Amino acid sequence: MTYHITVQRRPGSWIRTAILPWVLLTLLPLLVFLIPVQSEQKVTFVVLNLLVLFILIVPAGTRTDAQLFMASCYAFTLLLEFLIACATLLVIFTHHR
Repeated sequence: MTYHITVQRRPGSWIRTAILPWVLLTLLPLLVFLIPVQSEQKVTFVVLNLLVLFILIVPAGTRTDAQLFMASCYAFTLLLEFLIACATLLVIFTHHR
């Protein structure tokens, strides 16, 4: 008696759990430029996004190639978010001059 088990990985779970959150967290900081300069929530929005990225950049468990790739993607997003935060502060400072 012989049993054959075929296991397939669904790409949908990878997209839902890794790619989609990364894309959303990459596009979300760009919305800060839609908030009016007079609003005090502009800096809060950027800092909240940075906090979320700091939490997501340190995954628990063992490191696989996919996790290292996603960590590097999140690190790039963190750098991009930092540059957006600097640009936002520059806009606020020049507006209030």
